[in-house]
Amino acid sequence: MKLKKLAILIHLIILGILHAFNISANAAPYNIRVLNTINPPASVEQKCILIDSHGLLWMGTNSGIKSYDGYRFTSYRSDANTPNILPNNAVLSMAEDKNNCMWIGTRNGLVCMNKQTGHFTTYHLKGERSREIYALYTSHDGTLWIGTDDGIYSYSHQTNIFKYYNHTNTTMVETDGKRKPMPYINAKSFTEDNNGNLYIGTWSKSLYRMDRSRRVMYKYDLPSGDYTYMLMLDPHGRLWINTWGGELNILRILKTSRILGISIYSTAIKQPA
Repeated sequence: MKLKKLAILIHLIILGILHAFNISANAAPYNIRVLNTINPPASVEQKCILIDSHGLLWMGTNSGIKSYDGYRFTSYRSDANTPNILPNNAVLSMAEDKNNCMWIGTRNGLVCMNKQTGHFTTYHLKGERSREIYALYTSHDGTLWIGTDDGIYSYSHQTNIFKYYNHTNTTMVETDGKRKPMPYINAKSFTEDNNGNLYIGTWSKSLYRMDRSRRVMYKYDLPSGDYTYMLMLDPHGRLWINTWGGELNILRILKTSRILGISIYSTAIKQPA
């Protein structure tokens, strides 16, 4: 089921890209290279996919990570011969930063792989509920955003400091406009708009927008009332939200003179069976 949902999301992303660049059936032909089919063992589950700035394809699995350079696959995992590669071979998320680091989220900590030297550095965030790294995202300014069951962290390469966002330093604005200290949210996905606002998908049936400069979180309830599991912002200002319940929500982001709001563009698009 998870592989089916991932395949559907990839299909939708490809369709969105084609639409964004107005590629039609009459467009000039493109050279397409089809890779050989890979049949991993039944116990190996693909968790995440990333294409880095050099065009390498990275796959996170429950048995480490694999990279493909166009000719061959290379695997990275902890075993008897290489015990200190990953703190846990179950890879849940990946992100590339602007400092030649591939960040890897596992079930037992965060890892920075220096792609130039091949060196792996493991970080353990504070709190038992922060061991599993479900989401990683690099914003335009190079900040790494980290989603856990215990909330949101950020990491700056310049300061080498992890920041934790919680009720002591961040305010949340409810859908009715009331303000209160930010509650614990289990972040599952991130994306960013052109104004630097961060959108956060959670396991709490709500979508959040963070005004990073003021440390204010704005809460939005989706019409589908489901978990916001994956996010993608397209070139037309539409936020695509893949939910765990099998529905796709599309929200149009509107900018007024002073505030950024969200209105419904189209909702509850059922995925094919």
